[in-house]
Amino acid sequence: YSGTVTPWYDIENDVDYFADGNNGGRRTAALVNKAIKWYRELSGSDLTEFDVNKDGYIDSVILIYGAPDYIAGDFWGSDNLWAYCSWVQNTSQKSKKNPGGNAFCWASYDFMYDSNNVIDRTGHNYHNGDCSSCNIDSHTYVHEMGHLFGLPDYYDYSGLYSYSGVFSMQDENIGAHDPFSRFALGWNDPYIPTKTTTIEVNPMEVDGSCILLASEFTGSPFTEYILLELFTPDGLNELDCYQAYKYRPQGPVTSGVRIWHVDARLAAFNTRYDDWTVTDDASKNRLYSATSNTTPSDETGYYDYAGSSNYKNLQLIRNDKNMSWESTGALSEEDLFYTGDTFSLSDYSKQFPNNRCLNSGHYFPWTITFDEVGRYGMTVTCTFNG
Repeated sequence: YSGTVTPWYDIENDVDYFADGNNGGRRTAALVNKAIKWYRELSGSDLTEFDVNKDGYIDSVILIYGAPDYIAGDFWGSDNLWAYCSWVQNTSQKSKKNPGGNAFCWASYDFMYDSNNVIDRTGHNYHNGDCSSCNIDSHTYVHEMGHLFGLPDYYDYSGLYSYSGVFSMQDENIGAHDPFSRFALGWNDPYIPTKTTTIEVNPMEVDGSCILLASEFTGSPFTEYILLELFTPDGLNELDCYQAYKYRPQGPVTSGVRIWHVDARLAAFNTRYDDWTVTDDASKNRLYSATSNTTPSDETGYYDYAGSSNYKNLQLIRNDKNMSWESTGALSEEDLFYTGDTFSLSDYSKQFPNNRCLNSGHYFPWTITFDEVGRYGMTVTCTFNG
């Protein structure tokens, strides 16, 4: 992936224009296309190099505004001076010869620098400090870039539960991206056993290694399965394991296995019958995520289409046979699996809404034994009981 950073684009409006809670979002969307027009004229380019998928829109536009976010700038009445991703949703901008804007990210310059060096580097005091040991803090930008790639939030908007364990980039902006997100984006290639086997696997932060176990794997990331990764406090996890990001917990400094229950099944909308059908066929049109990590409401998420609001898109299975699937708390060393531990769905049935079967109703035919787990690799025996 690559992109271009432009010079500063000066606009005629002050920060209050965009802080307006009622109109700020609409004004930001309009600004996207103004900025594109400015850069097209500045560069003399038709910008087709930024439309890799050739759909007539620039793949993504990131607007970093040179003003405090709503907390540091005391714009508490605004829901627009924050970091978010959205879409212009204006088909008049669609052109394969001169692509316009659609997907965009909007975030404050504040998120980039901490309070200790911001004045020296920028000449301005943006107030909001995040991580005192970082010269440039990328946490928020990486999280929002995940949204531009199509990844959802994995935290519960109500704050009641922490299904994916907090320590994951699309959860609370800390740590690396989880193995499901990497798989969905084509960044890793999991081992997928079909019979009893013993596998030696590197830490995920070395080469993206992970193990996928399913009842009936369809070949698509967008179905239901179990993922195993060797978690280590290295690579993209290292900073947040050894130093707490502001308002966030530290990750564990031990090495162990994280087990993930993925329910990324899709739902197809049938216009004739005005209903939803869960499907594993990723080739269909008008597909939506059948599950979500948010708690039920009438306004958000697609989880009801799967038939139960209990089903979560991405859930951390913790090393506690008595814990419910409605888990709380950040990832800790107690949640990881170590040498000599074993996992089967029947033993950890309380962490599955349907108890002894997957959300789909399928039997999970695998028993997992962690023969050796260390910082530099693990050996796992996957026993097929089908």
